[in-house]
Amino acid sequence: MRKKKVWLPFILIFMIILTVIFVVLFLSISRTRQYTQYLSLGDRYLQEMQYEDAIIAYQNAIQIDEKRASGYLRVSAVYETTGEYDQAGTVLLSGYETARKKDEIQERMVVIYPLVSIEIQIRIEEAVGEEALNQAADDSVKQPEKQLEESQTQEEVRYEALYEDILAEYKAVAESNFDSTALENAQYVNEGVWNFSGQDKYSVYYRYADLAEDGIPELIISVNEKEAPKQILDIYTIENGTAVRVIDSSGAVGYREQYWICTDHRIKQGSFGGANHEEVTYYRVEENSSSLVQDEQFIYDSGSNLMYTHVDRNGNVNAISETEYMEVFEESDVDYEAEWDLLYEGNSIHYIE
Repeated sequence: MRKKKVWLPFILIFMIILTVIFVVLFLSISRTRQYTQYLSLGDRYLQEMQYEDAIIAYQNAIQIDEKRASGYLRVSAVYETTGEYDQAGTVLLSGYETARKKDEIQERMVVIYPLVSIEIQIRIEEAVGEEALNQAADDSVKQPEKQLEESQTQEEVRYEALYEDILAEYKAVAESNFDSTALENAQYVNEGVWNFSGQDKYSVYYRYADLAEDGIPELIISVNEKEAPKQILDIYTIENGTAVRVIDSSGAVGYREQYWICTDHRIKQGSFGGANHEEVTYYRVEENSSSLVQDEQFIYDSGSNLMYTHVDRNGNVNAISETEYMEVFEESDVDYEAEWDLLYEGNSIHYIE
């Protein structure tokens, strides 16, 4: 009986230690799972270009385990995507001070070093040392072109996937010879397609171009007779991870409203309301948006005291000559040299200029 009493305290201590170990292991596994879940959530938001939500998710991961470098690297990547390089540098500096593994963070600081303010540059130099910074810089520029090409290819593939449904619907509608039933049920095609209803001579072309010069390629669609100069029927861009139309969807598109892409990436719109009124308007696609910003406009109005006018981007109206107005129709500014991909080939017909 006495022996049992002697061993009892040791057994209790052993049970307590075992319980503590199990609790610690459970909490560790739970923290790891939560950390991974927040990273995955942030990755999904980043892919959908919901940048603020991505940052919040990654910051939640850092709060769970501030010793891991991946959270800091991901937050920095979001800021780099949005062009906020000082914020990216600040996050990396915080991670460099706190994380266990600093190599990747140091490499990333070297990459953004030329892009941050002098204040952040000084802090980076103090953190990693000028010698280490120079050495890391030498290592990081060994294969910059290859890395850039790989990154651009990945981005193109990602954006093209977001346009897949639009192209599929345009192809299906064209295969039906732009049948009215198919058009009525269409979700993505421009209403201007009704101008081609019941005809089989039109082909559908598409191409990508970064009109806003923001790293997001726009999808441009043309419905034309074969070999004809490409007028634009539809333009889509990516906004908040979703394909969004840029120009109006109207039955007038391709008829009384015509669009072209200019060599300077502006969108040129011709609106023809009859013999007495015409407008040619130049637009730019706003960065990271589907909004069009009017750049300038040329107007012919036979019933106005100023028959030919020019409106600049600030809304200032000035009279111009008929010759100046007619120069807009020479189309020397239209990008007819761009390469197009054939989505659907209509019946052969020759275009006569």
